[in-house]
Amino acid sequence: MLTSLIQRFQTVAKRLFGEEQIPAQHPKPANAAYRIYTTEFDEVIDGATLFVRADTAPQDKTARINPYVNVDYDALMRMSATLRTKCRALHAHLLQTLSREARDDTIVSLLFDHSGSLRGLPALALAEAAEALADALTSAGITTDVLGFTTVRWRGGRSREKWANDGCPPLPGRLNDVLYVVHVDGSIGPSPGPHIFPGMRQDIVLKENIDGEALQWAFDRLTANHRTKKILIVVSDGAPVDDSTLNDNWPTILSDHAEQIASQIALSKEVTLGAIGIGYAVGPYFPSSATAQNLSAIATVVPAFVEKMVLDAHRRHHPAER
Repeated sequence: MLTSLIQRFQTVAKRLFGEEQIPAQHPKPANAAYRIYTTEFDEVIDGATLFVRADTAPQDKTARINPYVNVDYDALMRMSATLRTKCRALHAHLLQTLSREARDDTIVSLLFDHSGSLRGLPALALAEAAEALADALTSAGITTDVLGFTTVRWRGGRSREKWANDGCPPLPGRLNDVLYVVHVDGSIGPSPGPHIFPGMRQDIVLKENIDGEALQWAFDRLTANHRTKKILIVVSDGAPVDDSTLNDNWPTILSDHAEQIASQIALSKEVTLGAIGIGYAVGPYFPSSATAQNLSAIATVVPAFVEKMVLDAHRRHHPAER
């Protein structure tokens, strides 16, 4: 009896503290439905707070290489210069194409994946893109939400601790603490720039990604806004991954849910939905998408896709403009 209890304690401890990576062995249930074990430890924070808390956020105990040591900053600056030029052109074209009333009636939500795989140059490039897009859109009078999503910790955080204390019930559902970041709050209208998002450059912020719930969160923010032209654009470099959740559920729980939510948003017709993949094809999830295969492509693909999405949203409401 004592030996059995000790073995169980050791198993729970290994799962809880990530000392072993347990492969997902649970088959997908016939009546599989996404669920959340607890929302008690989820957080929504301001982007400025993210920068402050990055220095005190829980870190991995193991030493790791600084992801910015070998960044080609010359290439980054060249990309940034091209990006700013393209975003100035985006701004000018929106002013030329859309009336003041149309721009006032538009909101764009840019939802950025803040996953650990972006550490280094990609994170810096996407921060540049987020800032340039926010400047271009808001200076054109278009309300803009700039959002981010990740998790509070690696390996499940307090959600997993609670699950372990509850005796590790099977198929618990989402088993990590989500962290949502509001870099620019579109609920208050266009925010004047220049916009600076230092938190997006903090590698310690970048952890795991639970896309379906983040999509729903961004969508709910949009539907609460009184403007009629609503655009949601996701920027991501890969499929949803959260080891804590995947280890103790079926292997496709996160990707299934992301696909389900994307489909529901697209079918609702309330929002024009699209996504930009960074070195990753996001097409299977979204009705409209683009892929930036490398650093230089971010500077051209991202502004062009944002412009397309804004104009598509207006054509949907005004078919005669097609």
